[in-house]
Amino acid sequence: MKIVLVVLGIVVNLFLACSEHKTCTLIGCNDQLTFQIELASGGKPQFAASLLIDGRTVACPAPVEGTIATCDVGVSTTSRELESCTSAGNGYEVCVGSGIFAQTIVVAGAPADVSISLLNGTIVVAQQDFHPHYVSNQPNGPGCDPICRQATETWTVP
Repeated sequence: MKIVLVVLGIVVNLFLACSEHKTCTLIGCNDQLTFQIELASGGKPQFAASLLIDGRTVACPAPVEGTIATCDVGVSTTSRELESCTSAGNGYEVCVGSGIFAQTIVVAGAPADVSISLLNGTIVVAQQDFHPHYVSNQPNGPGCDPICRQATETWTVP
C-alpha cells in the first residue's frame, strides 16, 4: 500500500510539473514606428521626406506607387491605395481598393522623437514633430519572448 501511495505521489507531482510548463511559439517581431501620411483630398501623397530621428538626419525620396524605397538603414517609404476588407467566411477576407491613398514611412526601432518635413521638390509643404506612444506586443503570448514595441502615427496633410 505504501508503494502505491509513493508511486501515486510521484505521478501527481510529475503531472503538476508538466502542467506548469509553458510552451512558446517562435513568432518573431521587431520594434517599429510607422507613419501613415494621407492627403485630406484622398489623393496620392508622393512626397520626398526629410526626417530627424533622435538626432539622425535621413532623406527619403518620393515613393513610386507600389514600390518600396529604402531611405537609409532601417528606414523605408512606399505609396499605396488603402483597402477596405470584409469577412467572406471560412477565415477569408475580401479586400477592395478604397480610392484613398497613403504614403507610409517605416522606421526600425523605437525612437523617442521624430520630426518630418514633407517636400514637393525642394519646397516644404508640411512639417510635424512626433513623440510616439509605443504599445508592447508579445506575439508568442504572455511570458514568452520576444517583446517588441510598436507605434503607428497617422498624419493627414491638407
